Parts: sequence; C-alpha cells; structure tokens
Amino acid sequence: MRPKWLPRSISNIIIAGVYYPGSNSVYAPNQDDIILHITENVHHLYKKYAKPLFIIMGDYNDLKVDEICDACHLKQIVKVPTRKKATLDLILTNKNNSLYNNPITLPSIGGSDHLCVLYQPIEHTNLKTTK
Repeated sequence: MRPKWLPRSISNIIIAGVYYPGSNSVYAPNQDDIILHITENVHHLYKKYAKPLFIIMGDYNDLKVDEICDACHLKQIVKVPTRKKATLDLILTNKNNSLYNNPITLPSIGGSDHLCVLYQPIEHTNLKTTK
C-alpha cells in the first residue's frame, strides 16, 4: 500500500493481518513454523523495498511474538488488555515508527469478546509559507 505522499524515511507501507488460534487449538500450526513463516516474509519484504513500514496486526493469542520482533527489528505496541485481562490483539511495527499515534481500544463490535484496536496516523498540518 502506498499513499500519494510518504516521508522520505518510508518507501512503502506493508499491512498484514494475523490470526493464530492458540497452541491448544487443533487448527493451530506449530508455533515455530508460523514464527518462521512471518519472519521469512518480513525479511523478504525488507529486501524488496528500501525502507518499508510494517504494520502486522491481529489476534496472536499465545504466539511468541518476541521472537518475531527480535529477528525483524519490530516492536509490539499494544500495551492494554484487548480481551478481559489479556492482551491478545497486537500490532507489530518498525522500532522507529513515529508516524502513528499509540493504539487505543474501542468497544467491541457485535458479539465479539475482543475490544477493537484503533491505530491512527499522526496528523501533520501544512505550514503556510509567506512570500
């Protein structure tokens, strides 16, 4: 995804969604396999684009995202519970991402037991120059 204007520090914005059902689920892939899959794809995209901004969000349940963050120079930025007292819905992004506000939670939608997470860009106002 590439909007009309990006700061020079960013070449592309790469947004991905993740759902990991949890280790106890019969549908869950092996944690090492999913961590390797995400890590390899992030590294591939780092090679393909000069300075990509990653926003990898979703319901990670008990997936060990620290391994992904360490291997890919990312950080996990959701710091509040998103389901009861647990923080399951996460956003992984570049360590130097200063283009977005800190995420906030909003009420859940429909019958979901997860809160929504809002991650908005910082609004920049154009400075008027005088001639």
